[in-house]
Amino acid sequence: LLCIQHVFTQQLLCRVIICQSLNLAYVLKEDTGQGDYVGNIPQELNFPILEPNQVQRTYQVLTGGDKIHVDPNTGDLNTAIRLDREKLCPENPPTCTIDVEVAVLPSDYFQLIKVQFTLEDLNDNTPTFPSPIIVKDISESAFVGTLIRLDSATDPDLGANSIDHYDLTSTDVSSDESPLSYFELLVVENIDGTKIPQLQLVKQLDREVISSYELQLKAIDGGTPSLTGTATIKINVSDSNDNQPIFAESRYIVEVPENRPAGFVVVRVEATDLDSGSNADLSYTFPGVVSAQDKAIFQLNPDTGAISIKAPGLDYENRTIHHLTVEARDKGPNSSPAYTTVTVKVIDINDEYPQFSIKFIETPDTEVVFVKEDMARGSYIAFVTITDRDTGLNGNVSCRLKESDGFELFVIDRKDNRYLIKTKKELDRETQPSYNLEIDAWDFGNPSLTNSTTIAIELEDVNDNPPKFRRGGYRVNVKETINGGDRVTQVEAADPDDGLNARVNYTIWPTNTSQTLPFVIEPLTGIVRFATNAEPLDAENSTGPFILTVTATDNGIPSHSATTSLTITVLDENDNSPKFSKSQYSFPVKEHLKRGAYVGHVFATDRDINKDTNAKVSYSFVDSDENIPFFINHVTGIFKFIISCFKTCSQPYLLRVEARDSGDRPRKDYATVQIFLTDINDNSPSISYPNGDSSSKAVHPPRTQPVVITRVVATDPDEQENGRVHYAIAAGNVYDYFTINMNSGEVSLNLKQKKSFKKMKRGCHVIEILVSDMGKPKALSTTAWVNIYVTDKRPRKMNVTKALKSCMNNTFYPILHTPSTDIGKAGADDLALILIICFSALLLIMLIIM
Repeated sequence: LLCIQHVFTQQLLCRVIICQSLNLAYVLKEDTGQGDYVGNIPQELNFPILEPNQVQRTYQVLTGGDKIHVDPNTGDLNTAIRLDREKLCPENPPTCTIDVEVAVLPSDYFQLIKVQFTLEDLNDNTPTFPSPIIVKDISESAFVGTLIRLDSATDPDLGANSIDHYDLTSTDVSSDESPLSYFELLVVENIDGTKIPQLQLVKQLDREVISSYELQLKAIDGGTPSLTGTATIKINVSDSNDNQPIFAESRYIVEVPENRPAGFVVVRVEATDLDSGSNADLSYTFPGVVSAQDKAIFQLNPDTGAISIKAPGLDYENRTIHHLTVEARDKGPNSSPAYTTVTVKVIDINDEYPQFSIKFIETPDTEVVFVKEDMARGSYIAFVTITDRDTGLNGNVSCRLKESDGFELFVIDRKDNRYLIKTKKELDRETQPSYNLEIDAWDFGNPSLTNSTTIAIELEDVNDNPPKFRRGGYRVNVKETINGGDRVTQVEAADPDDGLNARVNYTIWPTNTSQTLPFVIEPLTGIVRFATNAEPLDAENSTGPFILTVTATDNGIPSHSATTSLTITVLDENDNSPKFSKSQYSFPVKEHLKRGAYVGHVFATDRDINKDTNAKVSYSFVDSDENIPFFINHVTGIFKFIISCFKTCSQPYLLRVEARDSGDRPRKDYATVQIFLTDINDNSPSISYPNGDSSSKAVHPPRTQPVVITRVVATDPDEQENGRVHYAIAAGNVYDYFTINMNSGEVSLNLKQKKSFKKMKRGCHVIEILVSDMGKPKALSTTAWVNIYVTDKRPRKMNVTKALKSCMNNTFYPILHTPSTDIGKAGADDLALILIICFSALLLIMLIIM
């Protein structure tokens, strides 16, 4: 790979190596503080600058974010903690690195940046002994050359900064003989590379001369400047215990599979002592140089020297080799120990299952991943790394994503088993709101170990659906007596989106903007109510249904809406009573009407709207005699005769009529009807005088004026004008001698002066009288004849026979009439005015004479 190296001299924090493989390598000093700037990804990888109107890159740490922070917008790298090599790499490997993976987003710009931070060790740790005082015993009979093993110091620094050498000095400067003349320092290197300090006896000891010695041991590292740790060595000289134990082998090397159970004996060390008795009875222990971690894994039998495995056992993946030191000491007084080294090499067994490391892109690491449903096809949602801590084929893994119609596994680095999960189609939460992606992984050990993980993905809703009403239009009816606040109906719109995007608010307004809206809608429930402050409804005055537009708007950004129509028809309530056009009716009825003849009709109106019920009026009699000759049509209100009715019918009739509507609770009104028979002109005047017995009068010259000759009397049984009669001379008044009063029927001489009588023609004058009623449309009449005999003689001296013959010979004498012999006076006192009107008697006399 071609690499470009940049060295940053400012603060000497790091140097960076940028490679074409989009790998960044930084070398940092371990004392780099928290929040210190390290570098900038886009600058060091020469990413082209994006225009402001373009979607900008963002940066997300996939792994290592607990140690290195990346600014999501600028790509700046900063330390998230203070870097301490010894804490970050406690096993003290030769190279301590921090591996960080950064994803460049969004998907259009996706790149995986591998950033490796190598920590340069600083000499910031002083060598330390397990204890500041090291106490050792040695027999005064110990041979020259005897070795006393001392505790090693530890220094977590690396390389030259770790322990370089040991120095031995004496603390007793007043003594005549320095301890250094008896002991010298001998440093040997252990199998694991550590330095083990030992004291070698160089001069025979004499307990009676010197019973103890005190020395100072220094451990000095190779750093600049060097750091030193010290410990005091106290050596006690004991009575003779001639022989020191001797191990059969100075070093034991064993290989143990990591799956050996607890109690399995790894190795048995053995030492011998040439002494006898308790001086030859040995005990085995782990000295202080053995770490607490090793003591937790291995158990040493103090009597047999058998080293066995303790729970939880060996783990190749945690540690491949263990170096143990075993001390053997006899149980006699003043014993001297012997040491051997046991190296346990752990053999890898395929006991590790493939493990998944999943880092979600642009979403927090939670049990459930939330992904926006409008994510474009091919978008990345998660970075997957599969590891297996085993080695060789046991650690080689492969994987697959079980069948999923929405996602696929995309290989980034097959060698390191790095993958991306990306969408392979456009997602739709409303169609499928969630996915459970199952990834299977397996290694190539024998037998193969498999593992699987499930990624729960919930699609986050995007406001991509408008609300939809459950019906295309709503039609409801309301009673006109509805009260303020009463529920009218409820409209419902559903939005398949989720959360606020699916939360719908409702509004209404009249389609006809000039129409006052007496209804309100609850914005959250869609319940339509009659407004509390609205004027009462009145179906009778309503111009038609209320046509409203209902809008359902979701709460998404931007919002979507839908509309539907709501038609509210005001139902007629029976809140109006029928009302007669009159409170009293009067029906005059002509006589002689037959059964079924029309009498009259009453009429009531009802302001209610429903003509089938509330406004449907029926009529009936109330409290009426069952024998009345009328019936009323309950629909039309028309009165008719049940029977033919003449004047014999009792009259007038006073009836009470009820108008009742057909509502649920019928309402009523009442009217009074008076029915009376009216006369028709069906009778001609009937003449009672003159009649058949007297129809003639004799007229004598009068002494006074006027002279009433006679009076025609007629009656008419009809009523009013039909029964009112008028009199008139129809014929026979040739000389205009006579007049008749049209109202009274009095017949008088028409004399202008007294001498006019002398000029009158003497003899019989026959006058035809027409008696007429005043009926309409046609008056009826009857004719009467009056015979007036004008003579100069007194009635006693008058020749009646002659007079009658004179009348019968008159042109106007009615053939059907017979004159009478009755002659009476006309005028006052001695006026001889005789009118003979009885025709039947006169005719009889004439027949006798002839």
